[in-house]
Amino acid sequence: MIKIMDMQGIYKDMDFYREYQYTISDCTQIEGTNCYCDDEARHVLRQIIESDTAKIRFSDSGNYHYLTAIYLEMIREPFSLIVFDHHPDMQLSAFSEILSCGGWVCDVLLNNKYIQDVIIIGVKDELIELADERLRDRVRFIKESELETGIKEIQKLKSEYPIYISIDKDVMDTESVITNWDQGSLTIDGQIRCLEALIDNNSIIGADVCGELMAENGIYNDADAIKNNECNKKILKALYSAFI
Repeated sequence: MIKIMDMQGIYKDMDFYREYQYTISDCTQIEGTNCYCDDEARHVLRQIIESDTAKIRFSDSGNYHYLTAIYLEMIREPFSLIVFDHHPDMQLSAFSEILSCGGWVCDVLLNNKYIQDVIIIGVKDELIELADERLRDRVRFIKESELETGIKEIQKLKSEYPIYISIDKDVMDTESVITNWDQGSLTIDGQIRCLEALIDNNSIIGADVCGELMAENGIYNDADAIKNNECNKKILKALYSAFI
C-alpha cells in the first residue's frame, strides 16, 4: 500500500513507514532527476511506478515533487487534485516539455485528460503571480494569508470526484518540519485536521508526500531528521485511514 521513492538515500535512516506494508525503490542511481526530470529518467521512473499498486507514496525532497505528475498518469477516471504547497509549482521553463519540480502542475493541466480541478493550499501570496497565466484560471489558490479561512473551507469540501492529495511539507512551519525550501505557516495540527476532514467527506483515490531534507555531503542534522520523521508518522497515520 505504501511506496517509498528513495531519490537520495534518506529514507533508510527513517522508521515512520516500517510498521506498515511498504516497498522501497532505490532511485539514487537514476540520472537526470534532481529538480528536472529528463525524458529518459521519466521513462525509468514511470516503469517503477507502474509496477506497484501503492495508494500512498513518499517522494523524498520537494526537488522531486514532479513525481506527482507521473503518479497521476496511473489514474484512469476523472479526479480532483488537492495540493498542499508553499509554492504554486506552475512555472513553465524555457524547455516546457521537461518535467520539473517548479512546473509539474502545468504538466498535469496540459497533459492529463482526467484532471477536473485543482486546489493549491498555502501558497505564498506573491508567488501566485509567477504561476503560468495561461493556466492560472484553471486553479483555485488558497493563499498563505487566507489559511485560517481556507482551512475551514477545505474541511467542508465535498467533491463530486475522487480526490488525490499531494503534500509538499514546505507548506508547514519550521516548528513542524524542516525542508530545503522556504516554508509556510501551516502547523502540523492544521495539516492533520485538513486531511482528516478531506478523508471523512470524500473518496480519496491516492496521496503522496514530499519535502524531505536534501543531504549536505551525505550528512543530515540528527535533530532535523527526528523532527521530519515524526512529521511523516503523523501524516502517514492520517492518510492511511483513508484506505482501511
